[in-house]
Amino acid sequence: MNCGDFSAQQTTRGRQRLEAVSRHWVSLVLEHGGAMAQMRSHRGYLERLRENTGYLTPQAEALTEPLRQTTEDLGLGDLGDEALYLWNTLFDPRDILDLIKSGRTEDEAASRLVAALRGALIGWATAPDRRDD
Repeated sequence: MNCGDFSAQQTTRGRQRLEAVSRHWVSLVLEHGGAMAQMRSHRGYLERLRENTGYLTPQAEALTEPLRQTTEDLGLGDLGDEALYLWNTLFDPRDILDLIKSGRTEDEAASRLVAALRGALIGWATAPDRRDD
């Protein structure tokens, strides 16, 4: 089952839904292995996302609402595309496969990545915005 369908079928919300969808992604990476790792582009994620690059759309649709709910629950506000950017950075198929090859179980890898995402979302939302200086 793809991430979009999986996400839509979830009855939980916020962090629980985000964790379920993220764990499902890790399972998909392990199931499809190197084929998913080869889908990486030399263009930046935000650029491709904002241009509606076809293969990113299902992933974004699966994660947008769980990420929005999670940042809301954490009191961070809606980080929009930047929350998707952080998720994409941490859940890179190449790095998931590397974690598994280095001895982490699927459950350990997923748990640590979800915890790291939570920290990244908090750090991103609370960092000073230097654009106004």
